[in-house]
Amino acid sequence: MLLPAPLAWAQTAPGADDLRALLYYFDASDTAATDAELRRLRAQFPQWTPPADLSTLRATGGGPQLDQIYRRIEAGDVAGARAAIAAAQSSFPSWSPPDELQRLLRTTEDQIALDTTLSQGNLGQALDLIRANSELLRCNRINNAWRLAELQISAGNPAAALGTYRAVVATCPAFADVTSTLEKARLAASDAEFSVLLNAARQRFPNQAAALNALGAKLLNQSSVSPTASPTVPAAPTPAAPPKASAAPPTPSRPAPAPAASVAVPMAVVPPVATGLGVLARSGDGRLSAVRAAAKAGSFTDCVAKSVRPKSLEVAYERAWCVYNLDRTMEALALFGAVASGMRDATVVRDARFGMALAYTKLGMTEDAARLSAATPFTAEQRQDIEAIILDQRGVRAYQRQEFKRAIAFFDALEGLQGTLRRDLAILRAYSYLELGERGTAKGLFSALHRQLATDETRRGMAASQ
Repeated sequence: MLLPAPLAWAQTAPGADDLRALLYYFDASDTAATDAELRRLRAQFPQWTPPADLSTLRATGGGPQLDQIYRRIEAGDVAGARAAIAAAQSSFPSWSPPDELQRLLRTTEDQIALDTTLSQGNLGQALDLIRANSELLRCNRINNAWRLAELQISAGNPAAALGTYRAVVATCPAFADVTSTLEKARLAASDAEFSVLLNAARQRFPNQAAALNALGAKLLNQSSVSPTASPTVPAAPTPAAPPKASAAPPTPSRPAPAPAASVAVPMAVVPPVATGLGVLARSGDGRLSAVRAAAKAGSFTDCVAKSVRPKSLEVAYERAWCVYNLDRTMEALALFGAVASGMRDATVVRDARFGMALAYTKLGMTEDAARLSAATPFTAEQRQDIEAIILDQRGVRAYQRQEFKRAIAFFDALEGLQGTLRRDLAILRAYSYLELGERGTAKGLFSALHRQLATDETRRGMAASQ
């Protein structure tokens, strides 16, 4: 006969299976669900006291590592992210990926497909991808709209390209993005069409009337380019010299012209907002003090847990910095964009745009960061920080393209800005001089680096400079 177990034998603390749901909600930063699950477990195990740091329960119960999956997505490692999701589902059968994670994964996958499609000059397929996922034409991915318009011009359809440019001018919040779009739109617009587009920009940015008038005067003196003409985008050759530097994404080769198409781009360009935020008030979320305190203390995981589903732009702003520091860069960019578009406080808007610029550089979107920086009155410290990163990335990219004079100019400017140059960049600068045939200068630079720290790399550089 089977009798009930004596009370002394009863389970007094949750085991691995009991903790799975709690850890899932904790990793997903779902505070309400986490609290509810804690209440359930306390009722089931009244003698158990949960630890102050719930992450320590992983040693008992394990849990899917969502931050690792987000990092794979942000790195463009779609296959790795899917494998990590599959492994998590295998370990935790009741778990399913959050909607936000699935959205980011799908958009990353579609972005990779769109990059390939645009490089191949396949306009029809590019439009299909955009119609299926409007995230691809949000303003924080403005390069997609620009590349699409270039392809429409190449396909002999300047009217469709003009529609794409018009959507950007009508909706995107960054003034620098709008002026860049106006310059590009001159390729597709007649004088009359361009004047209409310029007036639309003036209505949206009345405080920038002088800048827009000057731009209009300059561009209206230029003839529009033939619809079949196509701006050249340089390819990214493999560097000839041996050293490696921090990664910089290659520039895609200019696609070949596609057959003419009559389909215009859907007017889907919208300001960058965090999906799922909805319409937020600027203030009013009672969690602000707790979220701000966690952020100030550097407790970024706690900050994210306390700010799940922000109910105000103030909380969204604090959460943006916390997820940025946890390397959830795409989420941070969306949050910063929403705050910059919706807040009225000039200091908060400026700092949110600084966060956007940092996120752009972390994602390798150097020119987006540069345009945003040019249009924002950053503090002196902010401007030095962001310009240093931009010069760093531009220098490495120029070196990768074998544009050695430009690489040297960028590295020199960075050294002038900071007073010093990081060693790996100094080595690239020395190799740039060597590639330009200036062996004496290259040898002097390699020798100075060798005196600071002798390595095989500096020895090879000096030998190559003889």
